[in-house]
Amino acid sequence: MIKTLAIASAATIFGSSNSQVVTASSNLYKTELNVINTYAEDQILTLADNGKFDYHYNSETGADYEARFWLWSLSSIGIWNNTQLLERYSKLVPTNGSELVFPTTYINNEKWSATNIQTDLTAFNLNNVKDTQITSVDEFKENATWLWETEYQQENLNKVKWGISISTYTDEQNNFVLQFTTGFDLQIKDKLDFDFGGQISPYFKMVGKN
Repeated sequence: MIKTLAIASAATIFGSSNSQVVTASSNLYKTELNVINTYAEDQILTLADNGKFDYHYNSETGADYEARFWLWSLSSIGIWNNTQLLERYSKLVPTNGSELVFPTTYINNEKWSATNIQTDLTAFNLNNVKDTQITSVDEFKENATWLWETEYQQENLNKVKWGISISTYTDEQNNFVLQFTTGFDLQIKDKLDFDFGGQISPYFKMVGKN
């Protein structure tokens, strides 16, 4: 089951060349907490919707979403803190179930088209895990590792950045939760409408330590 978590705070961070200000709410697209049923040396984690995230930016209303996160209960396999996590596992490897998958991202309209294939997966190392819960786009931007940036010069310079974060926290039900978040930082100053998004992978292999 998928729910939308809307953070009420709004930021007037988008503008257009005709001085029209676009107000955009900070939105996250959230998946329900996934309980891991069996312990394995290399644990397979499923990403809802095959790890896809596709959005649209409207010059009058802003972005429909900027970030998405997936949740897994590590306490369901006996992990209760980051020390235990790092004792057992070293990294998250994007996979289709049998082969390595490189995450992709894109931005596309008739004037601005760019794609990225993320072959450097250093940021997916679990040594980068942070002890925090991401509940808003602003919190994501503060904790993200930025992996790709694209620019488009019209009347002004427009920028889109994409990144990820890996974090853990204990929820109200005492689940120790692994949260993987991916999202964008949009700095759009001209009147532009475009699609943007990408795909991580259908699964993560949480690689065990030998």
